[in-house]
Amino acid sequence: MPVPYIDIHTHDAVEQEDVFQLQSLFLQDFEQNPSLNYPVTAGIHPWHAHLFTPDEAREMLERNVGNPTIVGIGETGLDRSIHTSLAVQEEIFELHIDAAQKFGKPLIIHCVRCWQDVLRMKKGTTIPWILHGYTGNLQTTQQLLKKDFFFSIGSHLLDHRAKLRESVEIIPIENLFMETDDSSVDIKDIYREVALLNNMSPEDLKMHIFGNLKKIFGPIVRA
Repeated sequence: MPVPYIDIHTHDAVEQEDVFQLQSLFLQDFEQNPSLNYPVTAGIHPWHAHLFTPDEAREMLERNVGNPTIVGIGETGLDRSIHTSLAVQEEIFELHIDAAQKFGKPLIIHCVRCWQDVLRMKKGTTIPWILHGYTGNLQTTQQLLKKDFFFSIGSHLLDHRAKLRESVEIIPIENLFMETDDSSVDIKDIYREVALLNNMSPEDLKMHIFGNLKKIFGPIVRA
């Protein structure tokens, strides 16, 4: 089987022959259908943090994240653009961090205007943290690289946003993933743009990203 394109984070998986899509589910939805026969990530989105008490969130995580179908935890994280207090979000996020450490599964992070908070909460952790839909500027990217974050680049790159293009140019290929999230963009277009910014062919980029997937998530897809 040829090496596929990897879409590390999508909410609307549509089967494509040469693309592997890692679907992101809300944990409460996964719990209603836990017998899926393909790998997913699942977590309590910060937009939903107010729906659960810490005890309810902890119990739901404990019931589900050990399931081998869940290969990554999230998306989870922090968001300053919503009404839920950051204190409530942090408490739920911390539970995900603990679960990820316990089960040895990577975290898929949603972060909106909370970079310093996320940096603070990462201290002392050992599992990979992947920043999904990353759009940070050069200075933020440099800070995050020092703390070994991984970066998932989405459709915003195709808008030719200067700050994101500058960031992609300095992120090592070993720290990169690509995603479609909830957009209708073709993952191959994002690959082509990232390859262009890194002066490499899309085929070479595919090989590198497939290696990143195996390193972080294990053998969840064959090639």
